[in-house]
Amino acid sequence: PSLVLCGSGAPFTARQRSHSETRTARAGGRARSPCTRRKISTVPHRLTAPYRRDSRMGVFGESTPLLAPVGIPKAFRSRSSGVDQHALFNLLCTMAGTGILQLPFTLRQGGWIVLGLIVLVGFLTNYTGKLLIDSLYLGKTGNRLRGYPEVGEAAFGVSGRIIVQILHKATLIGVSSLFLILAGKFLSEIPGVDVFSQRTWTLVSGGAVLIPILAFRTLRENGPLSALGLAASAAVTVAVVVEGLRDRGGDARTTTHEIIRWQDLAPAFAAITLSFGGHAVFPSIESHVQKPYNFRHTFNTAYIGLLVLYIPVAVVGYLVYGDHVYSPVLCSLPRHGLFAVLSKSFVTVHVLTAYPILLQVVIEEAERIVSRHFSTRSGRCEASFGISWWIRALVRTCLVGITVIIAYFIPYFDSLMALIGAVGVTGLAFVMPAAMYLKLSARPLSWITVAMCSLVIVIGVSGGGIGAIQSAKSLIAQIQSNDIQ
Repeated sequence: PSLVLCGSGAPFTARQRSHSETRTARAGGRARSPCTRRKISTVPHRLTAPYRRDSRMGVFGESTPLLAPVGIPKAFRSRSSGVDQHALFNLLCTMAGTGILQLPFTLRQGGWIVLGLIVLVGFLTNYTGKLLIDSLYLGKTGNRLRGYPEVGEAAFGVSGRIIVQILHKATLIGVSSLFLILAGKFLSEIPGVDVFSQRTWTLVSGGAVLIPILAFRTLRENGPLSALGLAASAAVTVAVVVEGLRDRGGDARTTTHEIIRWQDLAPAFAAITLSFGGHAVFPSIESHVQKPYNFRHTFNTAYIGLLVLYIPVAVVGYLVYGDHVYSPVLCSLPRHGLFAVLSKSFVTVHVLTAYPILLQVVIEEAERIVSRHFSTRSGRCEASFGISWWIRALVRTCLVGITVIIAYFIPYFDSLMALIGAVGVTGLAFVMPAAMYLKLSARPLSWITVAMCSLVIVIGVSGGGIGAIQSAKSLIAQIQSNDIQ
């Protein structure tokens, strides 16, 4: 049976109340909670209701410390059917942006076998995402850990926090820069607005995303932007599939397809990992969910939605263009025509709406650091309230400026995306969640969980290492030749 963790005002059952009254009489009137018989750490959460540990929510049935509510309304206890729309939109908008356009090129790199790799990486990153969220509740104090870096510190001390911080911030800033590269590239190719170069449109895109960055304080306020970005992703999927099938056999092209290409399989793995690797923002998204017990179902729904978007685009893009497919795939479509213009416009809208979601995590942490030095109210949960508006605006403008500089001077989408996926996302999505969960779990884990975590770590280290070397070589070659597709 589950152990009841009694917080403030925790309701006793009839049996617990009778035992409590008996002990009260024996102790001369001093009441004592039944939980004090054992050394059990309480697990406070964002809500003030008491909680209990529940083993039914484990990934493979082991005693995973997700939380179940005790003594709160029935609507809050729903686990099976509820989906938090804000969280779902944020999850899909964050991961579907750049990844969906890279997938046909990954099939060119690795062959048709990459389709199976897409499904496998989706399953493994879904698994490690759940491990990461579970690890937020495995701290020694019993409190929910604030975010990814705090989990790293709880597992491996200061060195763990430093490693996670480097991977975490490099990934978020790098992917945000990719969004600006993509926006600048497509704006420079849309008829009617193609009067400026890609780098000029990158600067304009940086100014455009600064508006919502300054307007919205928290991640949850970005809900309308996430919904708009998700609608744009769905439209891009339809446009790529329809236009690709219409263009099949155009220009008398001769395309070749391969079952497997071993030499470029590692960079393909790294790029696919980035397509599913939203782990850097998962803790932040989960922290803004009003009903945390629905997050697991929301999380699974998001990954199913990703596969529904990814598979058709990957299959049609590689089937139609074969070894001539480019990254992003929209560069392979006819350069003129309604579908081409709409597709590039939708992608531009999507990446510009997803940008604030990614950078918001870095912004919140930067503002917490600043508030410790310039605010007397640094102990508040919402640290941004502890600093004046002009300091907040300065911090956010500087962070946006960093991504603009990266996108302006390194505008090589395919190689930069593969490098970020290999170095940052592989570490955050494969290696660290599994390693931290094994380290933090106090109870013995099932052999299936240990085997799965070990397999994930091996896949992440080997695939990410090889992919990083090959992607770095490709990026250096592009920088030296100034080759912008």
